[in-house]
Amino acid sequence: MVFTCSICDGGMLPKVNEFFAKETETHTPCLGLVDVGKHAGGTKATQACVWVGAFNYLDEAAFFAHLRTTKWKYPTAVRIFVNHEHADGFEVTYMIDGQEVPYDFTGMAVKP
Repeated sequence: MVFTCSICDGGMLPKVNEFFAKETETHTPCLGLVDVGKHAGGTKATQACVWVGAFNYLDEAAFFAHLRTTKWKYPTAVRIFVNHEHADGFEVTYMIDGQEVPYDFTGMAVKP
C-alpha cells in the first residue's frame, strides 16, 4: 500500500497507524505505514506525505472505516494505492467528504 495525503495532514500518521496496532480476528498487530517521503529522489521535497506498508489480507472495509474517523484537514488530498494479490497493478482510491471512492481507469488502457 502507498498512502499519500497533504503535508498539512502529516501529523495523522499515528492516528492512521492505530488501525494496524490493534489485534483483531483477521489482523495481527504490526508497525503499520512508514513515512518514506524523505527517501524520494529528485531535487526538491515531495510536497505530500508518502507512507508505505505491505500487508497480507488487509481488511480494507475496516481500514476505510478507521480512516473515516480521522479528521483530515484536506480529505480530498488522500490517495490510497493498493496492489492486491495477483493484480496487474495498483488500484487507486481517494476520499471525498470522508468517503472512499475508487478511481476508475476504464478506457485508459494502452491499445496495441
